[in-house]
Amino acid sequence: MRILRLELKKYFRPVRMMLVLALLCCFCFAVSESQRKALSLTDTASYPDLITSGDRLSKRRSLDLLFHDQLLEHYGETVTAADLPRLASEREQLRNQIIAAAAEDPIVLRYGMEFDPETEEFRAPVGKEVVGTLSQEDWDYINAWEAGTMRLKGMDHPIGFLSQNKTVIDWIEAKGVYHVMSYDLIGMLEDNFLIVIVFSCGALLLTVPYGVLEAKSRTEGLSASTKTGRAHYSRKLACAALASGIVIGLGVLLAVLAFSQWKVSRYYGCDVGDAMNICWDNTSNLLFHSTAYRRFFNTTSWNGVSFGAYYGLRLLLLFLLGLSVNLLAAILSLRIKNAVTAIACTLPLALFLLVYHLAYNAPDGGFIRTSGHPCEVVAGLFLLTIVITAAKVWTGKRKDIYA
Repeated sequence: MRILRLELKKYFRPVRMMLVLALLCCFCFAVSESQRKALSLTDTASYPDLITSGDRLSKRRSLDLLFHDQLLEHYGETVTAADLPRLASEREQLRNQIIAAAAEDPIVLRYGMEFDPETEEFRAPVGKEVVGTLSQEDWDYINAWEAGTMRLKGMDHPIGFLSQNKTVIDWIEAKGVYHVMSYDLIGMLEDNFLIVIVFSCGALLLTVPYGVLEAKSRTEGLSASTKTGRAHYSRKLACAALASGIVIGLGVLLAVLAFSQWKVSRYYGCDVGDAMNICWDNTSNLLFHSTAYRRFFNTTSWNGVSFGAYYGLRLLLLFLLGLSVNLLAAILSLRIKNAVTAIACTLPLALFLLVYHLAYNAPDGGFIRTSGHPCEVVAGLFLLTIVITAAKVWTGKRKDIYA
C-alpha cells in the first residue's frame, strides 16, 4: 500500500493537477448552460401555450416530452389495445378543435393558412410580397402552426399531438401495446454523457505524463526481466487504473448529480424499447421528428429496459470505456521516454472516446453511422484491455517502443 501511495503521489503531481482541474472547471462552466436548458425542457408544467420555433431550436421545450407526460398521466406506463377507442376519440376531438380554432383565428385567415386533411398539417402559402411585412411575432405564430406547437383557446392540446396520437395508435394496432417513453428525454442525455467523456480525457492528461516520467526512470529492463520488476510494473499499472478510475468516477458522480436535478423520476420505470424502435423504423412519423435519431442505435436490444436502468447502464459503459482507454494509454506511455511521441501514440485513444460519443451518445451526431451496439463495443474493448494488461504483467514479452 505504501508503494501504491507513492505511485499515486507521482500520478497526481500538483502542476498537472492544477492544469487538469482548470480545464475541467472551464468545461463544467460550459455545461451549466446545457443544464439550464435541460431543466427548462423537463419542466413541462411551465410550458407556455405557444412553443415557438426558437424554443425548439434552443432545446428548451419539447413537444414530444409534453405529449408523453400527458400519456403517462392518463394511461400509465403502457397503452394497450383496450385504450384505442379512447385514444381515437381524443384524437378526433382535438382535430375538430383545431379546425374550429383555425376558422376563427385572425392571423391564420390573414395569411391564407390551410389545413391539409391528408397530412393533417397547416401550411402557410405566404407570397414574397407579404414576407417583408411580417413581424417577428407573426413569423413565430405562423411557424408554431406549421410545426404543430401552437395551442389556442378551446384546444385541449397543441396541434402536434394530432400526429403523435396517430403514431401511438398505429403502433398499438401493429404491436398490441405501446410503452410510454419520450425519445427527446433519451436524446437530451447527450450532454450529460459528455461529462464522463471529458473527465476520461482529463484522466488521460494525467496518465500519459505519469507514464512518460516513469519510462525516463530507466527501470524498464528491471520491469521486464525480474519477478520484482514485474511486480513494480504491475503496481504502476494498478496506480494508473485506480487514479484514472477516481477521476472518471468524479465525472460519473457529476453527471448523476446533474441528472438528478431534472426531476424526471416519473420516467424511471418506463420501457425505452418502443421509443427507440419507432424512431429507428418509422421514417415518416412526427412523434420522433429527427431522422438523425435513427442512425446510431441498434434499438431492438433495448426492449424491456427501463429508463432508469438504461441511464445507469450507459454510465457504467462510459466508466469502463474511460478506464480501458486510460489503462491502454498507461501501457503505451510507460514504454515511451519522449513526451511528443507519447502524445502521438495515445492520441488515437482520445479520438476513440470522441468517436464513441458521436456514434452512441449524440442523437444528432451527423456523419458517423454504425450498426454496432455500445455494450458490444465497450465489452470488446474492456476484454481486450484485460488480455493486453495480463500479457504485459505476466509474460514480460513486450514490444519496445522508444522515441
